[in-house]
Amino acid sequence: MAVDDAARLDAAKKALQSNDEIEQFRGYNECKTIYLRANLNKNTDLAREALGGIVKGGNILGIDVAKYKAELAKLQPVAPAATTIAPAAVVAAAPIKPSETLQKPLVFPKEYVKATTAEPKEVSNNFLTPTSTQLFKLAEPLKAAADVSLVKRHRLMDTKWKDTGLELLFDTPIEAKDIHLSKIIESDKQRFRYIIDIDQSTLSQTKILEHKNINQVRLAQYDAKTLRLVIEHNQAIAIKPIPTGSSVYIELSLQPVAKERTAPPVPLIQPPVVTLPPLIEALPPLVNVTPRDRSKKVIVIDPGHGGKDSGATGNGYMEKNIVLQVSLELSEELKAMGYTVYMTRSTDTFIELKDRTKFANDKMADLFLSVHANAIPKGADANAAYGIETYFLSPGRSERAMRVAALENSEDMGEMGQYGKLSFLNVLNTEKIIASNKLAIDIQKGVLNNLRKQFPNVKDNGAREAPFWVLVGAQMPAILFEMGYISNPDESARIADSKYQKWMVEGMIDGVKHYFANNP
Repeated sequence: MAVDDAARLDAAKKALQSNDEIEQFRGYNECKTIYLRANLNKNTDLAREALGGIVKGGNILGIDVAKYKAELAKLQPVAPAATTIAPAAVVAAAPIKPSETLQKPLVFPKEYVKATTAEPKEVSNNFLTPTSTQLFKLAEPLKAAADVSLVKRHRLMDTKWKDTGLELLFDTPIEAKDIHLSKIIESDKQRFRYIIDIDQSTLSQTKILEHKNINQVRLAQYDAKTLRLVIEHNQAIAIKPIPTGSSVYIELSLQPVAKERTAPPVPLIQPPVVTLPPLIEALPPLVNVTPRDRSKKVIVIDPGHGGKDSGATGNGYMEKNIVLQVSLELSEELKAMGYTVYMTRSTDTFIELKDRTKFANDKMADLFLSVHANAIPKGADANAAYGIETYFLSPGRSERAMRVAALENSEDMGEMGQYGKLSFLNVLNTEKIIASNKLAIDIQKGVLNNLRKQFPNVKDNGAREAPFWVLVGAQMPAILFEMGYISNPDESARIADSKYQKWMVEGMIDGVKHYFANNP
């Protein structure tokens, strides 16, 4: 166990012993963080110690920690087999003599004996047997089950913009009495704040939610037992929290996000006409992209492979399915923020590589994001390769980049040979390489920063240049994002997990926002 981890775990355990519930909650969360890191580092001793803290904290705070108890039981060291000892011969006990033969009568000096006029008390036949009155005073009365208060926390599992409002999804049912709505109105400043507190509720980390029609939405842990949602706008909003089972729907009377109609892929008849843009140095100065500006920004998301082309496979997963899940989540989140978003495919459909960027050009997109999962050749060590990388179009300069590009290009090499394609890349999209490089760096950094809050050891494979044919012809900054290695047993399970996908999408969105802020 590393020294810093041991010190942090000791501090967390001390916090759990505090009488302050907020300190107890902090210690509980710290144990969870250490447990996650221990799993990533495969440190069984640290994981076991942290699990003990999680279970103890859960019992103190009334949080359901059944799954952690099960994990702790698995990690407990196996006790050595007990040595069988032959039972000794049983000797019958001698009968107990009546008490009067064991107890001599007590004789008190006369000066200690006082006369009394009280009613005679019940006298025992045996000095060793208590009276009936004494019998009921021997033990404290047991508390009835109703007197024991075990408070169960509602854990927030997910949030999503739905119809005309916001939906909060919990792991247990929420009652109306647990929800409290208050308002802070400053009409002269055009500032309207709505505060929704949900009792006995927790979330893993503070969230900033964005919607094109609302100025600001924040979700945070107000104290150890209260989750707080703050909605701030420049005008009044009709807000109504509606609990339904394990979800709370916050009706905000918003305009619903229009669903995208999936357009069939347009076949490529002739090579795209490339209009060279002005040099990067000629771009206007830095400005922030506000929600009102975002509808003017068009983003095309390209889930890699599809249909007959499964992409990389490994550990029971197919690349085409995982990248579609991530792309759909990314599309919905970007739409909710106000961007105009299109997808090259929203179902399990095969699309030629050359038609994907043509689709983006036809939509006059500002960005092209192609989403993929990586793999290593069969026969290689599956555990050796892992991590996240983001590519932009350029003739590859490294063997690694050429290998990855060959894997992604394999289904659609077309009539042009490899040498011809590399020559073509040297003249096509030259003016977009710098912008695509900046976008690749922002996406890579955004995803890493967000994922490392939960998984500190996520590997950074960098922003790289490579000759990906799917990016050829794009008349806008274009990148290919490799979310991880489907060939790696641990990483494939991660990228297939919906929670991990959501954290990854949030990081990609951070990268998009940062890019537009610096390159409007």
